Amino acid sequence: MEILETIEQRENKELTKKRILLLYYKGINLDKLAELDLAFEVLTKGKNLAEKINEKKLLMDIYFRTAVLRGHAEDYEHGIELGYKAKDIAIEIEHKVWEAECILLIGAYYQWTGKYSKSLEYFEDAIKIRKMLNKNYDDLKFRIGLTNLFMGKLDKAIEMFHEASKTKRNMHWVNSLVAWKKGEFDEAIVFLMKAIDLSKSVSDKYHTNFYYIFLAAIYFDQGNVELALDIILNALENLPLSSQNYSIGLAQQLLGKIYHVKGDFNLALDHAQKSLRVQTKMEVTHHLIETLQLLITIAVDKGDINLANNYLEKLGKITKENESRYFEQTLIVGEALILKASSRPKKWIKAIELLEKVVIDDILNHSLTVFAMINLCELLINEFSISGDTEVLLELERYTETLTNIAKKQNSFNLKIEANNIRLLHFG
Repeated sequence: MEILETIEQRENKELTKKRILLLYYKGINLDKLAELDLAFEVLTKGKNLAEKINEKKLLMDIYFRTAVLRGHAEDYEHGIELGYKAKDIAIEIEHKVWEAECILLIGAYYQWTGKYSKSLEYFEDAIKIRKMLNKNYDDLKFRIGLTNLFMGKLDKAIEMFHEASKTKRNMHWVNSLVAWKKGEFDEAIVFLMKAIDLSKSVSDKYHTNFYYIFLAAIYFDQGNVELALDIILNALENLPLSSQNYSIGLAQQLLGKIYHVKGDFNLALDHAQKSLRVQTKMEVTHHLIETLQLLITIAVDKGDINLANNYLEKLGKITKENESRYFEQTLIVGEALILKASSRPKKWIKAIELLEKVVIDDILNHSLTVFAMINLCELLINEFSISGDTEVLLELERYTETLTNIAKKQNSFNLKIEANNIRLLHFG
């Protein structure tokens, strides 16, 4: 009788394992179909069964897959929690391959939430395991490159990207990002169009529209505002329902920039605040600080200095919590904009000192440096009108010439207008 019971128990366990596997693969397929809530429900059923029969390997697989699912739903906090659970089981059952995968996933989520130093630690730990197993780790080099790019360490990012051999589509996107940050807009557009074509070829609607949002942002920086607006509105119309918060946050930020340039400050503020809400919820720090800088700019132009200071305070808090020279530069520019709006020449001098720090520093984001330079020129005009100091005039002439040269190199219509306006305001 005991033998029969043991056989029956074994058979029941095997049937349960098969059921768990069916739920596991059903969850994966539902994830691919963007049925995220249903996929999570199915995987939770599988997890409960795996816990019931104490099947560690299957439980680890389900925790990992659910962590991936949480990332697709842009719920990185819960994704990290589940990643740790999967990692702990991988260590317990001594499965080094999956331990490395779990560490990589956790590191990726720390990266997206702005915890850059922590993400780099996890990527390095995953590399150690891959090396020990004699496994390829180019994907981790790619991740390290992306993290350095977000931290403003452009040279290190480029070095790591060159070492990595990620998929062509991702490399085209990254090459576009690097060129964009360097102010090489035409080259950035060429790379991004290659990424878009590859995404279309595999019917990847999400990434196609995701890349179009970046394309619109590049055209905007180049000064082609109307084309940028057309592209962004079309991308939003065609964006699939799954995993769209990240893209919507970026799109709303860009719409804020576009309507700010068009002079509709109320509509610009509305879009930028929508972007802020999405990005705050998602904790995508590198985009969040750009949105805060935009909100400071809009608030200053609206004449609402209290609102600008409120956003500056938030920007300062995030900058303090993260190790990024780019964040520091963004904070300096935000503070300078508020000082520049003052009617007191004493505050203008302080703004000039701050903006000069950014202008003479390494270029971590070309658009930010150019923005700082334009505002610096405007302040130097004010200073010269008061002091009449010829040294100020020479400095102004040098920066104006630099802006003109950048405009020619980037084929930027808006920047040409800015440079010409500065010349007209002072040189006549």
